[in-house]
Amino acid sequence: MIDIVVVGYPKSGTTWVAQLVAELVGCPVVGFWNSAHDEIAREGLDRDSEFRCFKSHHQLGEIRSTTVPRETAVIYVIRDPRDIAVSAAHYFRVTRWPSLAAAFCPTLRRIYRTVATKVAPPSITYRVDRMVAAVLYGSKHIHHWMRVPWKAHYEPFVAGRRFWLRYEDLLAEPERQCSRILSHLEFDVSRRQISAAVSNQSFQSRRESALRRGDLRRVNHLRDGTSGQWRRHLTVRQQGLFEELVAEDLKYFGYPL
Repeated sequence: MIDIVVVGYPKSGTTWVAQLVAELVGCPVVGFWNSAHDEIAREGLDRDSEFRCFKSHHQLGEIRSTTVPRETAVIYVIRDPRDIAVSAAHYFRVTRWPSLAAAFCPTLRRIYRTVATKVAPPSITYRVDRMVAAVLYGSKHIHHWMRVPWKAHYEPFVAGRRFWLRYEDLLAEPERQCSRILSHLEFDVSRRQISAAVSNQSFQSRRESALRRGDLRRVNHLRDGTSGQWRRHLTVRQQGLFEELVAEDLKYFGYPL
């Protein structure tokens, strides 16, 4: 049995990539790596394969420490961190006064966040600003998986020569990127199978399928699969922060400044 771990910073497209990879090789998306929680990426559990696919937001050291004595293939997903900030602002529950919430026990913290977001929901401007800070500096108040900044998360994978791909390239040229993935996994399928997997796992197909099933959780998860959202949603100041702190990283991955 070979475990495929599709990992990336939160809101990098790991759900989509995990489901696409699993369909390409005909294996199930078992769930979240080293966790039993109800993972939204889980599907195809009836597929019989030598592979098992997992989604992950773990840091490289965490994956190494939890790897069981079994062959593991890691696929790292890179996404423009400015788009990550915008996507995360629409996805994660954000409340004001995070230090106050942090003082509560976990149960009271959940109650506070639920009540606070209903009574005084923060504006999208506030949420985006919080997410920009989280992506650039890390924030355990937003989420456990965002406790480290984007740069610190991706660097060990890329420096360690792990296989990686850009979310934007998968959007622009899915069949070519699927071929790269299959080559990495040393698994052969026909072009027709690649095309079918790409079609089945396209943003539009997945959203329409979720709507037909009335699966609002998946519908909400599939808000906007495009790239370049940051141009419309980030202020000049916020864009300047990214250029100040991660300009070389953006250039390295071919993202425009």
